[in-house]
Amino acid sequence: MENLGAAFVKLLLAHILADFFLQPGAWVRQKWEKEIWSRYFWMHIGMVGLVSYVLFMRWSLWQLPLIIMLGHGLIDIIKIWIGKDTSRAFIVDQIAHLLFIYLVCTLWSGNVDILMIKMERMAEDAKMWTIMTGYLFMTLPLSVLIRYLVNPWAREVGEKGISQANRGLQNAGKYIGILERVLIFTFILLNEFRAIGFLLAAKSVFRFGDLKDSTDRKKTEYILLGTLISFACAILSGLLFKSILISV
Repeated sequence: MENLGAAFVKLLLAHILADFFLQPGAWVRQKWEKEIWSRYFWMHIGMVGLVSYVLFMRWSLWQLPLIIMLGHGLIDIIKIWIGKDTSRAFIVDQIAHLLFIYLVCTLWSGNVDILMIKMERMAEDAKMWTIMTGYLFMTLPLSVLIRYLVNPWAREVGEKGISQANRGLQNAGKYIGILERVLIFTFILLNEFRAIGFLLAAKSVFRFGDLKDSTDRKKTEYILLGTLISFACAILSGLLFKSILISV
């Protein structure tokens, strides 16, 4: 019987080809406009089954690509009925497809017992839970903490002193901060402390224009404070979680 990993990679490649390379933009637009009544929707589902069958290369075993095709169609129907064409919906949709493909491959390969054993080991893996907690802590919890820390200066700077043209994208600052802290945490786990310096230097280059052009000293100091506090919190938290990893 074919290896689970090989089967999963083949069907994953089929999914990528059918969902991205062989699904024109016109098909996607029609799918959202006419939903399941669009012929392009069913053409796409058929394409998933066809590509899965061809790449799986087990000509007598047509049931597996058929199940993949039906599961793909069901997930797409649920997404259409929910009616959200957002980045979050896209990510959830793709995760659902990948999990379904992996589940089907696991059942087909007869590795259900092995999967259950792996899940039990993961449930007892303290290092994995520590790393997951660390990454989550770098996102919203630290965002809230940093907001409280800079709040006295934020009130002092005030939104009234910032023109509409100089205001950034909505929530962009929050997500930039989250991404930089996640990168710092990753660098600390990999012992790549030099990369943190490069990250700080890169952000300083992009921020240089804001600082240079600003005639408001308070705004300049506020930007510097926010950046340094974010980096300091990420580094200290990363070192804390790394010490926990060493001890578990």
